[in-house]
Amino acid sequence: MNASSDKPNASALPRMADVAKAAGVTQMTVSRALRDPAKVAPGTLARVRAAVAETGYVPNVVAGVLSGRSRSRIVTALIPTIQHAIFADTVTGLSEVLGPHGYHVMLGETGYRRDEEDALIAAFLAHRPDAFMLTGVTRSPRGRDLLRRSGVPVVETWELSRTPLDMVVGYSNEDAAHAMTRYLAQRGYRRIAFVSGPSRTNERARRRELGYARALRELGLPVLPIPTIGAPSVPTLEEGAAVLDAVLAHGADAIFFTSDVYAVGALLAAQARGLDVPGALGIAGFHDLPIARVVSPGLTTVHVPAHEIGVLAGRKILASLTGAAEPKKSVIPFTLVPRQSTR
Repeated sequence: MNASSDKPNASALPRMADVAKAAGVTQMTVSRALRDPAKVAPGTLARVRAAVAETGYVPNVVAGVLSGRSRSRIVTALIPTIQHAIFADTVTGLSEVLGPHGYHVMLGETGYRRDEEDALIAAFLAHRPDAFMLTGVTRSPRGRDLLRRSGVPVVETWELSRTPLDMVVGYSNEDAAHAMTRYLAQRGYRRIAFVSGPSRTNERARRRELGYARALRELGLPVLPIPTIGAPSVPTLEEGAAVLDAVLAHGADAIFFTSDVYAVGALLAAQARGLDVPGALGIAGFHDLPIARVVSPGLTTVHVPAHEIGVLAGRKILASLTGAAEPKKSVIPFTLVPRQSTR
């Protein structure tokens, strides 16, 4: 067999003219429907999309994007891990806003590594995305330089910054941890421990540590040693259970975990040992994941509106691309959720 027979025949690929003919519209209408569907009548848009599906047409946007005549309709979202549901909620909110306007989300996983984030930024910029949504507000000098030189809108999320690259949607992780620590003290706990995931490359974990320590200093209570558990990926129940002995060795009567998953692991381990939760030991988490609501006793935690972060990020991106008015900064409120795992 001739090797060339296995290659796609470019002349046989469907063209925009084929889509226009199948839909009974002009090529200009097809182009508009693909570039800006919100400006096309619903009935016409439906016919064009049906024709695209029927013909198998795939728009070649590269030439138009490189020449500056059109947009790629791609928004890049960089998150620490695709395995954590909390970040999936944010990406879902982003997609829900962008999708109806013809934009698609291209996802990258940084693994909580600055060098990997830099590599992804460089790789995605080669595809000329129209905007970026990033997790956190701490970038490497190279990452900041790449994004600033690109000139595309950038929304940083999940934390606040006095000097954002462009736009920011988030809440204060330090204030959230400060509020939970003070709440535990108000419930009568006096030796409150804080357990964190790896914080060297996770600014949100570091700022929660700061909030915890600040609250205890204000209250005149001891700041206990902060154990760091787990790998910089996804928290596990086993890791939360394994740290229980080390924390109790410091005489802790309450433990505030930086993740609900760690907290539930410790809660189950405490129950297995016959410890009185919440009488002898209070346990609290962070994020308000579904597991916090179904475990018994229910887990006291900090609710973070992950989905709303994505929605607001999407709105800021659309506003920036269309010239609409939109504040550069949105502060999302966190909420303390008291449940039965604390007094």
